[in-house]
Parts: sequence; structure tokens; C-alpha cells
Amino acid sequence: MSQPRAAQTRCRLIQAGAAEFARCGYAGTKLLTVATAADVSMGALTFHFPSKRNLSDTIRAHGKRTTRREVTSAAATAASATQSIVDITHCLARLLHDDATVRAARRLDAADWSETWLPRLHDLSTRAAVSGALRPGIAPGTLTMLATILVESGETYATCLAEGRTTTSLSARLTTLWDTILTAVASDTHRQELMAAGTTV
Repeated sequence: MSQPRAAQTRCRLIQAGAAEFARCGYAGTKLLTVATAADVSMGALTFHFPSKRNLSDTIRAHGKRTTRREVTSAAATAASATQSIVDITHCLARLLHDDATVRAARRLDAADWSETWLPRLHDLSTRAAVSGALRPGIAPGTLTMLATILVESGETYATCLAEGRTTTSLSARLTTLWDTILTAVASDTHRQELMAAGTTV
């Protein structure tokens, strides 16, 4: 098998495996189903990934790298810690909707996946509080918790979209929720500077 062809086969297996792990979890995923979806033989699958654990670990690592890279990029563009938090939640919601490896990483080990973004959210919440961007009495942990809830609800809402149970986009839904949250937690002066829709595309 030529190197370009081998790379293409590996990529198809990762994408097919990610979709299956995201949908069925580890126990429910069958390698034959993955091979069929990728349009490769079982021999080709086991050549690249000797075991289901090897495939799932590869996909989980891929999803975590993607998440960490995109979160870092989203946080770097915002003008304030609070805006960075908003932007990160939009970023994560988009990833959970669009990227099967990210969905699989979350399904396979949610706690491990959250380590790619949760510490950053906590740090940003602390910075927002120290800078006076939050209303008196609003603890950093409160903002972190609210942002985490929005992230965790993103995949569920994406499922509702896919099944036709709603027509409101995920971004629009998050924007509406952030409008309410920011009014409640951000200082009046700081609130005027914040964009609930995020600053990244």
C-alpha cells in the first residue's frame, strides 16, 4: 500500500471510528461496522489499528488536540477574560456539532476531554473577577459553572437540530443564553463591551 493511500485509509478509519464511538460509545462500537463505514477490509483496519482500544485512543487524542488548538485560538482573539469565556463556549459548541472526533473524545472520556478547556475557563473566570468585570458577589466559580453548563448542553441541542426538533441554530441559542447570563453576572460598564454572539466566526 502506497504512503498516500495508507494515509487516506487511516484518515477514513479515524473519521468512521469517531462517528461510531460518538454515537454508540466504546462498548457499543463494532470494528466491522467501522471498517464497512470506511469502505476498507478488516485486514486494513487491523493493519492501522491492531485493537479497538488502539483506535479509540487515537481518536480520543485527535479530538483532544483539535479541542485544545481551537480553544487556544478562540481565547487569543478576545479583548477581555469574560469575552474569551463566551468565545470558548461558542467554539466548543461548534466543535461538538461539526467534528466527530471531538464528540467521540467527549463520549469516550468526558472528564479527560474537559481538561482541554475547563482549567482555562476557571483561570479566565478568576481573571474576570480580579479585574472587576463581574458584579459584586459573583464568584469566579459561578461563571465557570454557567459556562460549563452551556458547553455540556451544546451536544444535546445539536442532536435536537439534527433530528429536526428545533430550527434555531446552536450559535443563536447560545447567544440568547449568554445575553441573559451576562446581564446577570457582568458589571454594568463591562457588559456594554461584551458580545454574546462571540467575536470569532
